[in-house]
Amino acid sequence: MRAGLSLVLLAVCLSGCDRGPSPMPLTTSSDEARAHFQTGISHFNRQQMTPAMAAFGDALTADPDFALAHGYQALSMNYTGDVEGHWQRAAATIEGASEVEKLWLEALTAWGRQDYPAARDTLSQVIGALPESAQAQFELGWFHYKSRDFDAAEQAMSRAIAIDDTFAPAHVRLAETRLAAGDTDGALEAIHRAVELEPLSARALTVQADILRNRGQIDDAIRGYDEALGADSDFVPALDGRAASFRIAENHSSAIEAYRDLCDATQALGDGAYKELYLDWIKAEDVCFDYGMTHLLAGDPEQAAQVFEATADYTYETRLDNAPIFYNALARLYLEQGRYDVAAATYDRSLAISREPDLSPFMRQLWDGRYLHAQARIKARQGRFDEALSMAAQMKERIDESGDQAERFLPAYHYLMGYILVEQEAFEDAIEHLQQSQLGDPFNRWLLARAHDGAGSTDRAKEIAVELAALPPGSYGHALVLENVREWLAKNGDTVTASSSPMARLPENEAGALVRRAIAYASDSFEAWAAKKSVSYIKTTKYFDAAGNLERTVSEKHQYLLSPTIKVRMERQEAGKTVVLINNGEQAWKYADGALATAQADKDQAWNSTFGSHYVFSMPFKLTDPGAIFTRVGRAELPDGSSADELVVDYEKGAGSSGGYHTWTYFFSPEDARLVANHLKYGPQPIEQSFSTYADHRTIDGIRMPTRRLAWGYDDDGVLSHQQTEITYTDVRFDADLGNELFQPMP
Repeated sequence: MRAGLSLVLLAVCLSGCDRGPSPMPLTTSSDEARAHFQTGISHFNRQQMTPAMAAFGDALTADPDFALAHGYQALSMNYTGDVEGHWQRAAATIEGASEVEKLWLEALTAWGRQDYPAARDTLSQVIGALPESAQAQFELGWFHYKSRDFDAAEQAMSRAIAIDDTFAPAHVRLAETRLAAGDTDGALEAIHRAVELEPLSARALTVQADILRNRGQIDDAIRGYDEALGADSDFVPALDGRAASFRIAENHSSAIEAYRDLCDATQALGDGAYKELYLDWIKAEDVCFDYGMTHLLAGDPEQAAQVFEATADYTYETRLDNAPIFYNALARLYLEQGRYDVAAATYDRSLAISREPDLSPFMRQLWDGRYLHAQARIKARQGRFDEALSMAAQMKERIDESGDQAERFLPAYHYLMGYILVEQEAFEDAIEHLQQSQLGDPFNRWLLARAHDGAGSTDRAKEIAVELAALPPGSYGHALVLENVREWLAKNGDTVTASSSPMARLPENEAGALVRRAIAYASDSFEAWAAKKSVSYIKTTKYFDAAGNLERTVSEKHQYLLSPTIKVRMERQEAGKTVVLINNGEQAWKYADGALATAQADKDQAWNSTFGSHYVFSMPFKLTDPGAIFTRVGRAELPDGSSADELVVDYEKGAGSSGGYHTWTYFFSPEDARLVANHLKYGPQPIEQSFSTYADHRTIDGIRMPTRRLAWGYDDDGVLSHQQTEITYTDVRFDADLGNELFQPMP
């Protein structure tokens, strides 16, 4: 087939093939159509969808049967025009095109379905016939990127650049690929080349600013977004990045102004959607809601309510299906402000609008449940507890009748019961319910803190409040409670602001920059890690004697709740018994075949092992914890002779589980800041230390982590001795469904 494709391609190219980034097979007899198409591709590659659509439209005016122009026009429209019509027209006209074009259109069609593996496989066949097509390599790199295969994505982008080093969009995409893989230095190198090629490219300048923001250089990022907007004042991704940067910096006045500009810019676009490259987009109602959230974070709920109302009204006019969500959010704000009548009226409007689209029975049931939930919360705030509890009972009855959906909705019931019982000051019962709610929602966590405070557990309430105050701005539930959290902490002797958020705690020096790079390697963002609610995995440890002989192998199941507080359960077989260690965040227990071990050594083991395992597993993200002191950073030589960036970490006394007692030294690869080794000094004697190396880094659900660790001990003279263990992590599953009962004392 390859020879046949080449002959067809030769015939097509004789009638005119584009040169530059892509020889592309273009079956059209119109030179005008071909010229417009190439203009459209240039805009398309640079994330300029409006001029891309115009150019592809001109190509189709010149030649209505231009199949690939229909395909790219459909992608450029991104659900904001007659997308399906263009796909149908492409399919109807492709029969007269070459075999290569048919394959290329097949890849584009898979792209439109967001079936990236199919798009990748088909485009690979195109590249077999067109190995010198930078455009094909460029698109293949994107499909690998969307499949999170960053190594393959970088290889494809690098091949595109090798074909044509002046292909600026490939340099931009290479930068984004490296950023996603955690290589911020490499990302900057790639984006600098793109900016060198196209110094007035808003897209390249925006990606450069995104990289700086990822590195924690917020002021530099803001200047970068300003530069991008100087090139194109309406470039929505730059407006979005600039607004988010101001919010991160807690520059509320500038953030409010920036989000207002962003809201106005997106509403002015056709259909209120920014047709961002590669089938991602920003809807006006979403960024306008962020505009209102910024007012809320700035402590101005009245202005926030005005923006939310305008956003809901806008959505009612443009995307009716989404409007009930925004009216529901507005009503929730009114309720928390104590404006019960207007809250009730707005919830009524939300329910009424939800009836306007042709809802499925399930969606109708869902909105009925939301309405009942809201009415019960209003009654609770008004002190009408019998009515509120009666409504909660109705909701529970409906959930029980929902069959397979019951488990899905039970956390909402427990949240409602917790809400009512906190208002009723039945704090112990509230805690029981709230612990079964969605505690990933900061609003529910704040209710739990209030319940603990009311029950007399002020220290536990303070722990939750400090965590909530330190969260980066993001969710609506967080924005609703943040001001209350800060007021409560101020009254209870602690003032915590967003400046103590995890990434913001890192110092603006070499040590802080190194940790930021390490976190960037490990994930797309710190927020991606912070969003993980739980994790489970199998830890297998091989133990070796001084001669290197395998002594035994122990397999242990680890289960962690990661938020709102750390809870750990570890299970293994030891000496013929099932050993279980449990830590609920406040206390730890050890059980052997179900019997509680009461010796102090067992209690210490339960506490130290559970916290210690979680600490090691969560690197490098744990380096943002409060109390971490970076005492030295520099270049070091590891025992194998390789070079690494060294970071020495002490902890303030009282920080974590062993602050002031242990000194950790972490070693990171100079190339990409991946964690390669650590040294732990846990006592005053020379033998009381260990050295570990990390290997086999894998990306699992967006988190890149080492899955193998080798540990060595030291002798009485403090000299590195024999390998003691080899540890592997398998069956790693984030956001596993872990019930709270797993972390309670065993009966």
